[in-house]
Amino acid sequence: MESTKQLNHILNGLYICMALLSMFDILTNFEIRSQGLKSFIYYGVLFATPLVLIWNFISLKNNKVLASLSPLLILILVFTMGLTKS
Repeated sequence: MESTKQLNHILNGLYICMALLSMFDILTNFEIRSQGLKSFIYYGVLFATPLVLIWNFISLKNNKVLASLSPLLILILVFTMGLTKS
């Protein structure tokens, strides 16, 4: 049970870092110059969203709605703002 909790923190932390970097790259003057890193971040956000959403819903016994809120909000942001077009 403790390893599941640690894995949950690591997975959510990496996901939030990737999402923040992609938003900084699109919405501000912050620029990721490495094309490989930029592709990794964008595809990571796209593929990790369902993974984190499912993992949070299955692994957590309490606060399922709260834990599933951040991946859903980021997924909505990706599709509404068109972050995949750049």
